Amino acid sequence: MVKSRTCCRCGKKYLPASSTQKYCLECRVIVEYGQRLAYRRDHPEKVVVWHANYKTVHLIEEKSQVRQWRKTHPENIKMWAGKSRSKRRALGFVLLNQPFVGGEGHHIDKEHVVYIPKELHQGVQHNLWTGQGMEEINRKAYEWMGEAPSLFPLDIFLPDDIIKSAQ
Repeated sequence: MVKSRTCCRCGKKYLPASSTQKYCLECRVIVEYGQRLAYRRDHPEKVVVWHANYKTVHLIEEKSQVRQWRKTHPENIKMWAGKSRSKRRALGFVLLNQPFVGGEGHHIDKEHVVYIPKELHQGVQHNLWTGQGMEEINRKAYEWMGEAPSLFPLDIFLPDDIIKSAQ
């Protein structure tokens, strides 16, 4: 029969799992965390060596896990890659439709992205920063999207004269 003990930290009664247990389960987590912090503070050189060794030993395993995850989540990879490129270019990444195979993301303005076929996207020279070709590519993107005002409202992204000619 196991006798109950009193926690050295909080004073609660608990049933120990071993003969050396001093703390209840809640306090054990807190105490172990404090001990890890103290060790890292007192032995920084050992911690640096340990991290370097761990990284070296587990590098191949970590890379294989990342590769496996990327294979099983291609939709996330495409979206995150687009977001990453957009952030580097100081552009937003608010999707107006879903990515698809053979499609490329086109910024219709500095925030909004619509996925259109690669051939269509590369068929019109355009530059978001100078505005060159943006009216034409945005018009073609809207035509490709069809009548989907909830996904791609004309009045937000195209000048008024283009909207009137499309109606």
